[in-house]
Amino acid sequence: MESVIIPVSQGGFVAATLWQRHKAKALVIVHPATAVVQGFYKGFAEYLYKRGFSVITYDYRGTGLSKSGRVRHNKNTMSDWIEQDVGCITAWAKARAPGLTLLAIGHSIGGHAVLLSSASTDLRAAVMVASHAGVTSTISQTKEKLRVWCLLRVLGPALCRLFGYMPARRLGLGEDLPAPAMLQWGRWSAMPEYFYDDPEWDARQRAGKITLPILVLGFDDDPWANTEAISRLLAPAQNAKIERREIRRITDFHPLVIWASFVPGMRRNYGPSSHNGWRDIARIRGGRPEQYFRRRRFRRLLFFTSRLLLVRRVMEINFPLQHLAVKRR
Repeated sequence: MESVIIPVSQGGFVAATLWQRHKAKALVIVHPATAVVQGFYKGFAEYLYKRGFSVITYDYRGTGLSKSGRVRHNKNTMSDWIEQDVGCITAWAKARAPGLTLLAIGHSIGGHAVLLSSASTDLRAAVMVASHAGVTSTISQTKEKLRVWCLLRVLGPALCRLFGYMPARRLGLGEDLPAPAMLQWGRWSAMPEYFYDDPEWDARQRAGKITLPILVLGFDDDPWANTEAISRLLAPAQNAKIERREIRRITDFHPLVIWASFVPGMRRNYGPSSHNGWRDIARIRGGRPEQYFRRRRFRRLLFFTSRLLLVRRVMEINFPLQHLAVKRR
């Protein structure tokens, strides 16, 4: 395991971890999810390494080990991560292992990178895990829809303007995010077709150019990355060779075991059609169910919001009193 720092030509750097194997079958780049640091993928990287693959994990600029200075000073957007960070890590991997097959696994926004990054032309095949169009209109559960809408359209923008970044850790939502990335995410969520409707980005044209074989994994009880949301994301990628798989009950499975299931097929010829590892998926319950953690995060979200509103109310009440005191003098 080797820690590396890769400069990004547009500014800053990407901190990555390389598991390099002698005579590797391929090099797998793991594109992380939003607010998820590379340490989350360590077990999966080790799994791939033991099965003959070299692996790279990394953090997007402004998150995890790729922070230079305070998060509030970072100006990177999600589209910067997708094009610049992913392009940087892919170019570095290609130079580090010339001639070796490049594969990618994209988790959430990492799957967006598979479809939209110009660097995907260097890949032989890819896997997308729980990647979807993050619009609230596709969420069927009212409570979940309200929670996501509040986070992306109200609380997120308010906290970014108050603190200069998104304090996700305080809310139990993962890694803190740069304000431009959080604000762009919220703006995309308000568009019917997510980033495909963004006039500042040619996302639809990018997805239409992808010709990769892609294995797309979803979960039948994921309230946000549901079948409709995944279909909406994949619709413009008409030239890609897509195979979709839906896994039963995300709350009953450990994600690393699920992701590992595609390795036997990937090992043979790196195409989705070769996939036959589903029978090897083991059901694992680790500690408390996911519903518990969702409820706990929601309670923390409400608590933090109430404190924020209280402070704002106190400021509104005190300001006129202070103003009158000054006039009396």
